[in-house]
Amino acid sequence: MKNLRSQRRKTIVQEAPTGLKQHVLPFVTAMIFSEDEIDYQPVNLLLDSGAQRSFIKSQLSNDLKLSALRTASFTTSGMGEVQEIFSSNEVPITLKGLKCSRKLKKLSVYTKEKLTTNLETAQLSREDLKFISTRDINIAQKHCQRQMFLWTYS
Repeated sequence: MKNLRSQRRKTIVQEAPTGLKQHVLPFVTAMIFSEDEIDYQPVNLLLDSGAQRSFIKSQLSNDLKLSALRTASFTTSGMGEVQEIFSSNEVPITLKGLKCSRKLKKLSVYTKEKLTTNLETAQLSREDLKFISTRDINIAQKHCQRQMFLWTYS
């Protein structure tokens, strides 16, 4: 197992038994300021330095009484060319670490009703199964030989 470290986050790249690399995304817990409570409450964050925009659930924004700066329209694309067009509020947030008083103020994030969704499955035909088995293609979930899992974003 190799550990790749930076000052603020840790990403683990682990060799899987098949020789494939697994990437574990860095999650952290921080404190987010609540306008309603005039205090901080814990929130889990997925750190993705390559993201073009950051999102929080609309419900969290409502619970924290965050005020919208402006509204924007987004189009997201996922696997299988699945597209979603949605409207989003830009809201400022203030974060601080669990064990330090340093604050990150007025970070802009956007709201979205649903950040993730359940996976949809595609049924494999007999021809698909024959193709997979004759070429020794590994399927991640052996008990789902008739299904192939695809990520969708909706």
